[in-house]
Amino acid sequence: MATSALSFGPVPIFTLLWKKLGLPEAIATATKRKTATYDAAPVIFRMVLGRLLDPSRKLSTHRWTETIWWDDIAVVELQHYYRSLGIRTKLSPTANAIFQAAEVPVPRRVNPVH
Repeated sequence: MATSALSFGPVPIFTLLWKKLGLPEAIATATKRKTATYDAAPVIFRMVLGRLLDPSRKLSTHRWTETIWWDDIAVVELQHYYRSLGIRTKLSPTANAIFQAAEVPVPRRVNPVH
């Protein structure tokens, strides 16, 4: 009997949007000259999706990503999140605006006081 399950829903939906916005190409362009030992695109995708769906610190994002089904075979370690933060400064203004929007925490619903 299974003791845990991975969440499936958000990845396919956001992958389509991610590709339609051209973000994999923007990240590839920004990292073209770097000699990284890992692919930054899946790391940044996980960071953005984590910020959108479960805003928290990078360590919590790393733990959250372990509960999600990913449609790639990327191996993403905690250090990759920290190392990928600087890549955003090299992105186009349009891609940067998308990432900046993802950093805005999702407002919590507040019940009015009567």
